[in-house]
Amino acid sequence: VTPQYDAKRMLLEYSKLLYDPAHAHIGVTAADNYAAAKKLAVWDKDVHRVWNQVRFVEIDGGTATTIQTGGTLPLRAAVELAGLKPEDVRVEAVVGRVDADGNLEETTVIPLPVIEQRGGVHLFGQEYAPRRTGRLGFSFRISSNHYRDPLTRPTNALLKWSD
Repeated sequence: VTPQYDAKRMLLEYSKLLYDPAHAHIGVTAADNYAAAKKLAVWDKDVHRVWNQVRFVEIDGGTATTIQTGGTLPLRAAVELAGLKPEDVRVEAVVGRVDADGNLEETTVIPLPVIEQRGGVHLFGQEYAPRRTGRLGFSFRISSNHYRDPLTRPTNALLKWSD
């Protein structure tokens, strides 16, 4: 085993990437009689209350059947947020090659910022320049997004995929 794979390196890496941030996070969470944790609990309850009403109104990946090298794919998702704010959710496009069975493989996740509001519907989108050739497909997903910290974001299982 080479030195780059020894236990000391692993422990230092785990400490830097996981343990130290978790330790700092508990300090923030516990401050002011757990004010941040209480605020998060209220937010989480509010999101769960309306989550069944959050939905994709329209999705669009452009009408082109082929994209020339250097071309872009316009990824757009109109989402009804059921009273949530755009910063309460994370809208992403998942783009990848389409295999023989119609499944996406070698996927890339593209976060979509909000670009327009139309009443209660928010339009999220951005242009995507594929780095690979071949048959591409895409899907969109929405998840709750209070979890700015990657260590805590996965704890909330709210997720919806476009049809």
